[in-house]
Amino acid sequence: MKRDKLIKFSDKGLFVFLCLMLVFATFSIAGTELAFGFALLFFILKKIAQRPSWKRIIPQTRLAEDPRLRREASGESRRASLNLPIFCFLAACLISSVISIEPKRSFCALITKTLEYAAIYFLFVESIGFNKKRFNIILILLFASCGLSIFNGLFQQFQGVDFLRQRPLINGWVTAGFKYYNDFGGYLILVLPLILGALFYKKIKLTIRSFAILPLAILAGLCLALTYSRGAWIGFVVGFIFLFIYIFIYLANPRQRIYLPILIAALCAVIFFLIPPPMKERMMSIVHMQSAGRLGEGGLWMQAIRLVGHRIFLGQGLGIYMDMSSGTYAHNCYLQMLAEIGIIGLASFLWIIGRLFKLGIRSFKESRDPLLLGLLGGIIAFLAHSFFDTNLYSLQLSVLFWSMLGLAVARVKCNKK
Repeated sequence: MKRDKLIKFSDKGLFVFLCLMLVFATFSIAGTELAFGFALLFFILKKIAQRPSWKRIIPQTRLAEDPRLRREASGESRRASLNLPIFCFLAACLISSVISIEPKRSFCALITKTLEYAAIYFLFVESIGFNKKRFNIILILLFASCGLSIFNGLFQQFQGVDFLRQRPLINGWVTAGFKYYNDFGGYLILVLPLILGALFYKKIKLTIRSFAILPLAILAGLCLALTYSRGAWIGFVVGFIFLFIYIFIYLANPRQRIYLPILIAALCAVIFFLIPPPMKERMMSIVHMQSAGRLGEGGLWMQAIRLVGHRIFLGQGLGIYMDMSSGTYAHNCYLQMLAEIGIIGLASFLWIIGRLFKLGIRSFKESRDPLLLGLLGGIIAFLAHSFFDTNLYSLQLSVLFWSMLGLAVARVKCNKK
């Protein structure tokens, strides 16, 4: 009896601190790390309390009678996850750290960053599992914290500083609780497709979708524009196209398939003509990537390719790119990953993403779940933005990204249930 109470207590503690971590990730690195530490502590406590194997917990008669329990006990549910590609990615990072030109720094990055991010994924899958109620709580919390960040960003736009951290505008561009405007843009494109997906989720009351979720989506789009982050804009377009294609094919009725493209085209035209000239110039400059210092012989991307050198398979070493490049990022997460952990590490990371979308799209086709589609749309938008920026090397954004991976897999499991 005491064991059961301890398991329930630690399980609730794990969930509570994961919720707090998501909130803190939008404005406080220290709060994020502290919440993660407590979540990990409750997870360990729960596993210690669960020492008896499933054979002791589930009567053998039930295992013999219930095929679903036999499948779960044999590990089928684990195969419908990202475990194998994540372990391969961690193995590649470990090998890269062992052969690194700076092993001490690489092992520090492995322990304090890479393992933490992977642990966040597993903690979310463990905490939510098949529990739709917990997923709904997380969803409400994500929307509430997004609303807080939006309000903070708009406050910063009009007052010059945000009210949470007193951070000023950068070049007149909004950062909200993040250090840089690109980071705020990366956060918005991770959450905004999920908000758009919720607009099509019929289990949410129409009044809530019309008077709460729709205004939240509009204001999030406004803040995304005010970040002036070209990479985030590109990422959002990619995520929106992904979202639109699957909504058009699987969720829209014949009537919606007629007026939805017309409505979107008209909205885009109105927005383009109403935006101020500086924003329009910023938008048009997307075609000239040299202005961002990425292309060309002396650009950041070419520098990253040169730093790969002869260690193309396992890389120069995890977490040492900044030392090799005189303190500058590649502003392309995939090129930087290639330089640090090589083709094997990059391929294993892409395997994680490919596996996620294989599971997610298959589940969506069966369930027609717009929330799952929104999660996948946010992830693909974030990954597209990462091609032009440092999203996967930002602690706040990495925490949110790996959390979204866990939420997507948990949603797949909820739909299977």
